[in-house]
Amino acid sequence: MAETIELLRGGRVEGRVLSGTGSPVAGALVSAVGQDREGLSFAEARTDGGGSFSLAGLRPALPHMLILVAPGFGRMVFDLDPMPPGGLIRTGDIVLPAGRRIEGRVLTAAGDPVAEAEVDLRGENPDRGRFRTTEEPVKAEGATRETARTDDLGRFRFRDLAPGEYVVSARDPNEVERPVTLGVAADELGIDLRPAGETTFTVLVTDDASTPVAGAVVSVALPGGRHREQTDGNGQARFAVPPDTLEVSVSVEPPPGIPMLSAMSPAHPDFGECRLVLTRAAPVTGRVLGTDGTPLARATVVARWSESGGTMAATDVEGGFSILVPLGARADLSLPGEVAGRLEPIAGEASGVPAGTSEVVIRATRIELDRTLRVRVLSRTARPSPECGSATGGAPHRRKRGSPSFGTCRHGR
Repeated sequence: MAETIELLRGGRVEGRVLSGTGSPVAGALVSAVGQDREGLSFAEARTDGGGSFSLAGLRPALPHMLILVAPGFGRMVFDLDPMPPGGLIRTGDIVLPAGRRIEGRVLTAAGDPVAEAEVDLRGENPDRGRFRTTEEPVKAEGATRETARTDDLGRFRFRDLAPGEYVVSARDPNEVERPVTLGVAADELGIDLRPAGETTFTVLVTDDASTPVAGAVVSVALPGGRHREQTDGNGQARFAVPPDTLEVSVSVEPPPGIPMLSAMSPAHPDFGECRLVLTRAAPVTGRVLGTDGTPLARATVVARWSESGGTMAATDVEGGFSILVPLGARADLSLPGEVAGRLEPIAGEASGVPAGTSEVVIRATRIELDRTLRVRVLSRTARPSPECGSATGGAPHRRKRGSPSFGTCRHGR
């Protein structure tokens, strides 16, 4: 049985494209696009020398969007009503305005440029619905949206735009958007996309002589994770802090190869700035020898130079260690009593070692542990029982049946 397929005649759109002075615009790209669940309807053509265009084969009963683009002119979009089979829409003369530009930068909350950020532009000419008789606009977001990426200086640019209302936005490093009204005779330049509502928190790093330290690594624990920045030539690192952040934890590591002690401190971002001091230091180096006189690996060496100042380090396979001590300070070095992988408790110390000293030798000695077990037995009234003797000496003691006893028992090796 033969199947009958009915072919519907497509609709057409005709018109002419002119410049603002009334001259025909030749070579303008004119396209019409419509889409529904059944698929895409699309046609495009370029205007001839007289600015005329004709688009054919558009699917009937489907609304379309008409898009007009030409170099140096503003992009124009219009909604078109659904057409019956073989229908025709005559747009008449469409005037393309001179193209306008939107330019700007994407910045962090601290004001630093963001490279390779994706910038989104949405908007169109205000007379988009001039050919539409229905209230519902055509859904074709791609015709009213453009994207761009920032350069190394955080700059972006959109050109050949028609006057109208636009929204420009960026999602990196934080989502921020800004409405832009583009006039007929002026471009919109200098649009800064910068996160609002954040606090710029500056960490100043100096040494103990108040000299700024460049190249130090500053780490700040913020909601959502820890952020790291290097200090600039002025010893400063800047961070964008979310609003209502009352306190953050700040730590600083000195630049590689510079003998300084790291520092950390809580800070209050609402103060705007905090200062951390890296104390200049010199290494104290040496070796730890075991009880048998051989190098002791994986031993912990503790150095203290004040009640609140100190650090520690582990020995290497040759028993060697290196510990930074503040310049001009003297450190007391000690072994805490345990060595990784060994059951033998040890002790050892070297007192009053000046910063910068080398070839310090700490000799470990064995710690004798008191392994005596002491047991105290009380009566029901919690009083010592006079009938109890010592379990380690004297005559064996007896207790009456049912009567708790008291005594001290020492069980030694």
